[in-house]
Amino acid sequence: MNSSIDSFRPEIVETARSLLGKRFIALPDGTIGNDPTKITRGTDPRVGFDCSGLALRCIWDGLSITNPIAEWPIGMRTSQGMADAIYGERADIPMLDPKMVLPGDLIAWMESGIKVFHCAVATGVADSDGSIQYIHSTIGSGTGENNSVQADTLKPNGWSYPVHLPLGKLACAARLSKFLLN
Repeated sequence: MNSSIDSFRPEIVETARSLLGKRFIALPDGTIGNDPTKITRGTDPRVGFDCSGLALRCIWDGLSITNPIAEWPIGMRTSQGMADAIYGERADIPMLDPKMVLPGDLIAWMESGIKVFHCAVATGVADSDGSIQYIHSTIGSGTGENNSVQADTLKPNGWSYPVHLPLGKLACAARLSKFLLN
């Protein structure tokens, strides 16, 4: 029996909201990506989150993925890996269209339209001005409590090159069988 990915969006957003204020931790590039034994680094609320770890925790909990080491591909454990799984390794990834973003989708930011350097969980649809609410793990202003999971707003033409990582495409790229049609 297949489940509609859309029915899990509220759980993903609720998971993100429940983690507000949790600690930010910085992990060097690739710490999670290629080592299945380090899958929980950056994804554990007892330790803290990096940006992709927060996004993964929200997806895993929201979609009831109980064994991420077995159920989630190694190559999709970083922001860049998730973007590559959807768009391939190409330099022409289209910029985000705010009207297409749904709660539970991921938003990623690219440096010069080439390398993903940050991601977040969308928590709402675009406002009339194109602004989107999201939750991410960030260093904020770089002091104390601001180094945490925070709610924020993406304003049109605001931050670097934002791209859309739709939840449905992530589930298909991860080959999550309960969301794939037979």
